Amino acid sequence: MTAMRVDSGYFGDVDLAGTKWVGMFGWPGPIHEGGGEAYVVIDSAASEAQRGALLTILSGGETEPGRPFSTFSRR
Repeated sequence: MTAMRVDSGYFGDVDLAGTKWVGMFGWPGPIHEGGGEAYVVIDSAASEAQRGALLTILSGGETEPGRPFSTFSRR
């Protein structure tokens, strides 16, 4: 399980300061081979824009291959 709080930062024009999330992850083998599952909970205080930004980041939606979150991408 991983939990994080964003102290400062933006995703495009969305301010992520103060957002919090927790994630639980499980893979049957090496992460880069795929087949894993993830469950992410975002603090209810986050706006819809913040929630969307965090989900995009965490799913690797705007990440170049080889970067940390790209490993979890479903691409």
